[in-house]
Amino acid sequence: MISLRNLRPRRLLGAGLMFGALGAIGLSLTPQTSEIDDGFIPLRYQLNAQSVGKLTIPFVTHWTDPHYFGIDLSPGRGDKDVDRYLDALSRFDIDDSLEPRFDVSWRVLLDGTVIDSGDGHRGQYGEAGHTFTLGRFRAEADKDYVLEFTTGKDFMPLLKGRPILEIGDDHAATSVGLALGRDIWRAARLPVVCTMFAISLLLVSMGVVLQLRLKSNMPN
Repeated sequence: MISLRNLRPRRLLGAGLMFGALGAIGLSLTPQTSEIDDGFIPLRYQLNAQSVGKLTIPFVTHWTDPHYFGIDLSPGRGDKDVDRYLDALSRFDIDDSLEPRFDVSWRVLLDGTVIDSGDGHRGQYGEAGHTFTLGRFRAEADKDYVLEFTTGKDFMPLLKGRPILEIGDDHAATSVGLALGRDIWRAARLPVVCTMFAISLLLVSMGVVLQLRLKSNMPN
């Protein structure tokens, strides 16, 4: 059992203030809340019936990693006939005659220099969802890139389905440690902060009580 005589009020007060400061710091560290905020998806741009011809779309990458460029063709955003067509395309491996061919072209530029380019005649669907990947390029962190996307006349009917252009980190696992740490902190932040403040209050209270007892025991 710890004797109050062996405890020093100043040490208790100092430790209590330290835990209080740590709790305040933890409270101020608000984690990001989404993949887009984390920078794994630096661009999502929704097309519509007016998105014809050449589009110029700026975006900023946040990780030095290979990135993919694709079109999210998920059904349910617009015309039902387009939805049925897009759903059939997503299962083209069952019927090779439905292999997707899109009348589009694209370029990714950095400071006016073309980093990569391609068209809609080659690509593949991801393992999940309806995102059709048109190409990949290596991006550097915190750089200002430009996507040039051009639609041809054969792609115009698909604009009724309001597809979304998407650029994302293709090798997010290289940075997943930071994202995982952020997710863990997001879940544990409130309990940790509350524990810090509780310890701080306990130590400060013990220090004050001990200080008062020592003063009361001092000879007059």
